Amino acid sequence: MNVLINNIPYELPENATAPAVLQAMNIISDRGVALAINNNVVPRSEWSACIIAEGDKVTLIKATQGG
Repeated sequence: MNVLINNIPYELPENATAPAVLQAMNIISDRGVALAINNNVVPRSEWSACIIAEGDKVTLIKATQGG
């Protein structure tokens, strides 16, 4: 299925969950990562149960060090 992750088109498997988004973005650890689907923040405790649908807009934010 086709979704937008940070405004870039990606192909994900049907019934993909948040961990599949991290995998598509080559993010190994979920530490310091926030996720929103269609502008709704998804708590980390719900990531494995949150199904991403065709056409969803996923925003992934990864904290970095520096200043």
